[in-house]
Amino acid sequence: MENPIKQGEALFGEGKIEEAEKCFLEILNQDSQNKEVYNDLGVIAYQRQDFEQATNYLVRSLEIDPFYKDAVINLSNVLRTLNQLHEAVSFLEKITERYPEDTEILRILENARSLVQVRPKIAVLCLPGLDSFLGDIVNFLGTSYEVQTCYGSNDQEIESTIRWADIIWLEWANELAIALTNHATLLGGKRVICRLHSYEALAGYAGRIKWEKISDLIFVAEHIKNIVLQQIPDLLERVNNVHVVPNSVNLDRFPFKYRAKGKNLAYLGHINHKKGPMLLLHAFRELVREDDNYKLFIGGDFQDPRYELYFNQMIRELDLKNKVFLNGWINDVGSWLEDKNYIINTSVLEGHPVGLMEAMACGLKPVIHNFVGAKGIYPQEYIWNSIPEFVEKIIESDYNPKKYRKLIEERFGLSRQLESIAKILPPRNPDSPQGDVAPKALVEFSNQESRYSIPLPAETYDPAPAIRWKANLKLAQEFLEKGDLEKAEVLVSRSLLQCNYQDDNTLNLFVDVNAKLKDFQKIREAYKRRAINEANDGKLDTALGFFELSINAALFLSGVYDTPVDLEITNQIRTIAKSLGDNFPPFAPPETVRKGSKINLGYLVEGFDSSQAPIKNYINYARFHDKGIFQITFYSRWRPDDEIKGAQNYRKTIKEIENEGHCVVVSPPLPTHLERILFLFQKIKDDKIDILSTNALYTVPHIHLLCAMKPAPFLMKDVMQQPEFSLLPDLTIHHSFHTLIEDVGRCECFGSRYLKPSVTKKVNKSNLRLPSDSVLLTSSGRGQKFISPDFWHCIDCILSNCPRAYFMAIGFSERDTDLSHVLSPEVRKRTILTGFRDDVYDLLQAADIYIDTFPQGGGYSLAEAIFAGLPCVMFESNYWCSFGVKDSTYSEILGIPELIVPKNDYDALIGLVTKLVDDSAYRKRVARLVEARAKNTLGNYDEYIRARESIMIETFSKKVRTEEQLHKYYVRLEKAICRNLNS
Repeated sequence: MENPIKQGEALFGEGKIEEAEKCFLEILNQDSQNKEVYNDLGVIAYQRQDFEQATNYLVRSLEIDPFYKDAVINLSNVLRTLNQLHEAVSFLEKITERYPEDTEILRILENARSLVQVRPKIAVLCLPGLDSFLGDIVNFLGTSYEVQTCYGSNDQEIESTIRWADIIWLEWANELAIALTNHATLLGGKRVICRLHSYEALAGYAGRIKWEKISDLIFVAEHIKNIVLQQIPDLLERVNNVHVVPNSVNLDRFPFKYRAKGKNLAYLGHINHKKGPMLLLHAFRELVREDDNYKLFIGGDFQDPRYELYFNQMIRELDLKNKVFLNGWINDVGSWLEDKNYIINTSVLEGHPVGLMEAMACGLKPVIHNFVGAKGIYPQEYIWNSIPEFVEKIIESDYNPKKYRKLIEERFGLSRQLESIAKILPPRNPDSPQGDVAPKALVEFSNQESRYSIPLPAETYDPAPAIRWKANLKLAQEFLEKGDLEKAEVLVSRSLLQCNYQDDNTLNLFVDVNAKLKDFQKIREAYKRRAINEANDGKLDTALGFFELSINAALFLSGVYDTPVDLEITNQIRTIAKSLGDNFPPFAPPETVRKGSKINLGYLVEGFDSSQAPIKNYINYARFHDKGIFQITFYSRWRPDDEIKGAQNYRKTIKEIENEGHCVVVSPPLPTHLERILFLFQKIKDDKIDILSTNALYTVPHIHLLCAMKPAPFLMKDVMQQPEFSLLPDLTIHHSFHTLIEDVGRCECFGSRYLKPSVTKKVNKSNLRLPSDSVLLTSSGRGQKFISPDFWHCIDCILSNCPRAYFMAIGFSERDTDLSHVLSPEVRKRTILTGFRDDVYDLLQAADIYIDTFPQGGGYSLAEAIFAGLPCVMFESNYWCSFGVKDSTYSEILGIPELIVPKNDYDALIGLVTKLVDDSAYRKRVARLVEARAKNTLGNYDEYIRARESIMIETFSKKVRTEEQLHKYYVRLEKAICRNLNS
């Protein structure tokens, strides 16, 4: 039998895997006790990453000969790959008795023992009956940690479990979390992870938990986090780490079934007050009026007897006896959903409902009431506000089971949740090899490198961190040169951790690799870690620079204008401000309210680029403010000389402000931006500014730092998007009608107001050398607003579909980005790039349709297009996402509803613009609506300024009076203390 085995091994060595496997299986037909063949088949299965089959073959080989060394080594490597090597300790100890001097077997045993020694212990605790979300998570934890669960309320059992564990997982931030965090010593020295779902956020628990004892707080949804932050404003300072990890679905348990559009509706879950049970019945009643063939199946139990009585009564009263079926609590959800077509939700507020996801995974169409938080989880197309909309969602023709399943696979599959949890948990053994040494027998057996392992030299496991760091860095550079980005990323990530983010070369290589992989979130996190290290070392200016890199990583590296708010950075900057407070004390409380003198109003700006909407607004404020009431000063860390290309633009803006009788203060040419900020801080104090207004707190750490140091007694924020997630000022004036957090000081919304530009020289199609019957599309804004490939793809599709259409990009030039790879040559001929222009409004007179730039929409440029009477097509805003430029537009203020398309629905955008191009009557009708919008919404500028001033004066005066009264109290208390001491 020896020759056939060598023949099979030779086939395997040549890469003929299937032929080799066939050869080995034929040998087993003749000799079912051949240990070598089972070992060889195990190696093949390992190569295919079929670890279960590999284990079966190798165990079979060892059953024949427990001391067969090749199978011992190969099985050890399979177990290492599965993070199960520690399970083989006793088996390996017996092997070493046979091979006491075999260094390879001894090394494997030592490795396995070390894994047992460092295997952390996790205790998972929750109250009885609340463990329904834990099954998959506990199984996952068991692959790398020792796990004990305690799902009871016995004090002794709970205490014993906690004392055993290194890490505590508290499921639900409820009574158990309150009791444990308020215990004096029980959680001492433990890492405590708490997962907060939804009901806890509204049940009054948050204020009773000692959050300082929680190491990691996990929210199941962003809106739940915001609700809790509203209740506990300093939560992010009290908890070390806050995460959002959505709930998930184990897709293996909910197989997809293609189903036609039918008439069976399903409801899953408890029936209680938060589920909107009355709405469920009455909405279904209206559907039945439309079509008597629909049926509603309710899989859930009544948690309040009132609702059971109500349902029994109303099913009779509404004549739904043979239409509504109460099936009770469902254990086998997948089977119960077999004959259902829709999954219905009528809740008023949810965290991240699992029943909906389970049904969508099976292929049911979701029809979701717009509960608080729904739009942050599910696409708009599945959400309804009113009962007529509910009926429409059911009876409409759109029905695509694969689409519903795909959404769950891509966003909420179990693997995504477990990956997020793995990142939160501490590494099981950061210095031990995790299946990355190719088995010796495998290396000898195959001349091809395994796709599933990276052969690493011994230096990568050296006890000295510096040696490990440099070895991994060298390998990362080698893989990058080969173009293997995935392996380069793994190795450079290790290097970055091993040098604690401090080495510039390692950080730069990490950024380079992840920029190529388009993983900007990893880059943001790396820059942030480096910034925090620099701040801890007292290098504050460097720290602020890295914070800015973190926030704007996508923009700086690829031009993608995506600058999400990071609350950890916000808190770090506040900490820096606090550390500077002793050397730079804030303003002193006023002793008297000034009477008759002007209010000193300061505007803090990031340069004077007149192409930016905030600066255009500020120039108008300078013109229209009541100079009899306000003395105005503009402050900027940026000087005209800093902005070489835009120096003339800066000077022109500064001159306009000074011509209105106001002051402009720019920082002297100090060597660091921190010094410039400290100069402005002192200057604002010396100028005795009463009200300091800013709009640049989202993406500019330096300005956030200055405001956190409180250089003026009254801070005002002038926000063009959502007003949340920043330093809480005394007054916020914003242009959005949506705010997720009510308690942000005083918050006033005026919508947007713009001054209609004046036409200096009207441009027409002949000036642009376009055919008279052409249809001109246009967009305008700064160059970086045009650099999204998705934007240009849409332009290419529209112009390809519409031969008469031309496109003019106002403010964009070829040097901003190369269009050759996104526009076809024919379309490029019909594309006009104007570069920067001062006469935007003049150019708009020649256009027929305006397309808002995305992912970041236009500001003042969009208002100019509306004043020009152009149909303006734009994406809708998403106000249930954390603030970011991708999710906030001016659609609600400036848009016409029929010109607003769902977020990121490019097909809808292309279809709408194409319709506007082809249908001139439709285009003219919509243009009339736009003209009316401009007149009714954006006008009345003088009236708008007076209203702003009135609120500013009222709020400022009230605060000054309050602080004056407090100061008097302090004086009285000081006198009382002195009298007491003297007596």
